Amino acid sequence: MKTSSLRVSKYHNLQANDHKSLGYEIKGLENLPQEGGCIVVYYHGALPVDVYYFTSRVILRRGRMIRNIGDRFLAKIPGWRSLLDAYSIKPGTVSSCIEDVKEGHVLAISPGGVREAQFSNHHYQLLWGKRTGFAKVSQETGCPIIPMFTQNVREAFRTFCWPQKFWVYIYEKLKLPFAPVYGGFPVKRVNVFLSQEIPSYF
Repeated sequence: MKTSSLRVSKYHNLQANDHKSLGYEIKGLENLPQEGGCIVVYYHGALPVDVYYFTSRVILRRGRMIRNIGDRFLAKIPGWRSLLDAYSIKPGTVSSCIEDVKEGHVLAISPGGVREAQFSNHHYQLLWGKRTGFAKVSQETGCPIIPMFTQNVREAFRTFCWPQKFWVYIYEKLKLPFAPVYGGFPVKRVNVFLSQEIPSYF
């Protein structure tokens, strides 16, 4: 995917700001394939700023665009269209993800999604439930899965979800993230770790 000079400028600015304010660094970028489809599976922090930084770094350093699979409600937020376009954020089904991978794209998927962003905690509890679509995509296409984890992303941004039962009830009814997010706290280091790929054996 070609990127405009304006987009490239945005990616550079995001990297500079994030490195200055939160000290983002990526470890293991060499584990991302130079070509061919793959799936990056990650833990979803209260705000996925680490994913935006990761996307920018991959574009600038590797020349590859990340297709970020996001919740459908994002497209309904006023003023977010430019952000969604810049970071290629869109909803995805198993079928559409299979097509993307077959076309050689890198997908970034958080199985926990909004639920994990809202209701996980500083213990980094995974809230995947029965969401195994990414594994089905890998099984169908034979593409590798690359685990990604961001150290201290929960310490940088948090959700205020007390009483939790109330916010869970609201989320289950409306499927929207209403639990308030706060933060931008200075932390010692926010490192993004890319693991070696998990090959598909199917």
